[in-house]
Amino acid sequence: LLFLSKGEGFGLPLVEAAHYGTPIVCSDLPVFHEIAGDHATYVEIADPDRLAQEIAAWRDRFAAGTVPGSAGMTRLTWKESADSLIDILVKNAWYWVK
Repeated sequence: LLFLSKGEGFGLPLVEAAHYGTPIVCSDLPVFHEIAGDHATYVEIADPDRLAQEIAAWRDRFAAGTVPGSAGMTRLTWKESADSLIDILVKNAWYWVK
């Protein structure tokens, strides 16, 4: 998955990619780090030339089998997601479910 967004609220495509074990290359956004952790490759998107170099380097690492795998990414169930939302809205408990 190549997901080069400038801003995201959650980033559902990362979760969907992990479900299928698809390798992830995404923008270096805090929310993506929260979702994917060490299971993605993060790239800067501001400089197109640098971005092209980073993608080419990732392609070489992919061919060598050294890119992070997404299959081990933590996935929330619908119940865990709902429980977290209830905690935030009702109990004012802001945290990231692990």
